[in-house]
Amino acid sequence: MAEITRLKNQNRVLKQSTKIMLKLYDDYAVEQRRLSAEIAEIRADVQLTQDAVKGVHSIIFSD
Repeated sequence: MAEITRLKNQNRVLKQSTKIMLKLYDDYAVEQRRLSAEIAEIRADVQLTQDAVKGVHSIIFSD
């Protein structure tokens, strides 16, 4: 009987641990997607700024 109780408790703990790990992984995946989107937005801003600088440079030094 003690073995059954021990195994049930072990199973309960494993299920809880699995639930926590899945939640952490989901939170991690969401954060990774958010950061990837933020990086893409910053890269686009950098590209626009570089294009603007090139445009101004060509206007200034076109003489």
